Amino acid sequence: MLYATDYFERGTTFSMTDFLAGKHSTVYPNGPAGMYYYGDPAFPRPYQQQVGNFSPRLGFVVNPHGDGRDTIRAGIGILYNTPEAWFFQRLASNPPVVNEIDLTGTQNGTFSKPWRTIPAAIPSPAGTGAKERNIPTSTLWVVLPPNMKPTNITQWNVTYQKQLKGDWMASASYIGNKTSHLWLGYDMNAAPGGGIPISDIIDRRPLYRPARGWASSQPADCG
Repeated sequence: MLYATDYFERGTTFSMTDFLAGKHSTVYPNGPAGMYYYGDPAFPRPYQQQVGNFSPRLGFVVNPHGDGRDTIRAGIGILYNTPEAWFFQRLASNPPVVNEIDLTGTQNGTFSKPWRTIPAAIPSPAGTGAKERNIPTSTLWVVLPPNMKPTNITQWNVTYQKQLKGDWMASASYIGNKTSHLWLGYDMNAAPGGGIPISDIIDRRPLYRPARGWASSQPADCG
């Protein structure tokens, strides 16, 4: 399977180990610790192409008694899935390329002045070079691991057919399948403790609490 790639070579991945160690990207040093971009030594290429996926098909039919009145049929195959486009559009949907800011309730502006009620959210221009780009730390991040394995399904079946008297025939089948490497998403920075006031949500995020001990001006709220 060939992964979709971004023409401008955009993409991000995250390392919890480097987050806790306070290591930053060499491509965008202003980004949160542990967040790496295409071009970093820890993330040399967005995603490794899978060109050697083994996808065999095998089947057989036998007539156990040789009289043509009963047969055993069996088959097995490994099939690969084509990923949803959603996964790969995330290559170009994280800061500093894109920043998601939600305006709700009384915060809503107009189409001509969307930021009139919260001027602090006005997108600031990037610096003079790529490394000086302003990267928000309290925003939505969706990252994909660089070594994702493609989803595959193994399907198999066995059927026994027996000709009875006249035009009657009996047939019994067993059909099975197994899915491997199913892609799922989860919120690794969800704030625990339901029912606690929303005003405390940032303080309860697991990736925010370790950031308080950093000697850095960049708090890391990666969610």
